[in-house]
Amino acid sequence: MPGGIQKAADFFEKNYQAFYSRLARGRVVFSADEIRQLVAFTQRRELVDYLLADTGFLAVKKFNAPSNINQDGKNYATHDEIQHGAKSNVYIAAEILQEVDRALIDHKIDHQDKLRILEDVHKAEVALASLRDHLSKRTQP
Repeated sequence: MPGGIQKAADFFEKNYQAFYSRLARGRVVFSADEIRQLVAFTQRRELVDYLLADTGFLAVKKFNAPSNINQDGKNYATHDEIQHGAKSNVYIAAEILQEVDRALIDHKIDHQDKLRILEDVHKAEVALASLRDHLSKRTQP
């Protein structure tokens, strides 16, 4: 998607070709600060998922709702946000069960089934961690 790469190149004040070479060909390694800036700029969890692949860590977007500030200046999750998070987890879990049931129709889980199920499990892990973050921010009644 050249438009996105061009915007990122502009953000880093680089020309398109030089920036693309860094992304696609790895000619120049990104520093930790540049990676942090790129993640902040793109706001894409998939980028962080890629960086954290096979590390045992999970990328979860932090809860941050500036409109939900208590008297102490801390963010808090509203009842609706927590309820939405809980419902999302149930929905994702149901999707995983359906995916496993579909995969087992022929009494085996092939590599494509495995990839789909693992992606759904990853979504569930992220949703649960996000719900945990919402609940930990719950400081208002």
